[in-house]
Amino acid sequence: MVLGARGLSSLEKLVFGSISQGVLSEGCCPTLVVKKPITEVKRVLLPLKGPEDAAAAYAFLEKKPFGPSTQITVVTIPTSARDAAQKLVDDAASRISSISSLGYSASASIVTGIPGGAIVQFASEMQPDIILMGSHGGRGLHRLALGSVSEMVLHNFQGAVAIFPLDPSA
Repeated sequence: MVLGARGLSSLEKLVFGSISQGVLSEGCCPTLVVKKPITEVKRVLLPLKGPEDAAAAYAFLEKKPFGPSTQITVVTIPTSARDAAQKLVDDAASRISSISSLGYSASASIVTGIPGGAIVQFASEMQPDIILMGSHGGRGLHRLALGSVSEMVLHNFQGAVAIFPLDPSA
């Protein structure tokens, strides 16, 4: 699914709601939210939280959504063991690069900070054509209490964001 986004302010989102946010919270299929025209996708930022995100990302990327010379930067924000986080992104970048039929190249990075803000900050420096990330499609009290990293990235990154559901039944 592909949606446009107008970039509502926080107050407008509270009063009117966000259609893109509502669609993403249902998490039924991969969804691309576009805020401005995309001419080509050459640089992709792929934030991962853990192995579940990586597995869902591989499944999505195996469908060849991007051209063969796409550079994918895999990034994570360590929550505890930095070694485990580094292994996650190194393994993911290696696996993505090794799927020769895709033709993608991949690199790995670690960033620190609060996940949503750290991803947006890294993206503002990297200038990817698109951020590709997974979402559990949290609802209700969980989303209200904890927020959503994908929602924060969607509303604070000025470029395109593609969200794929992490729920295996979706």
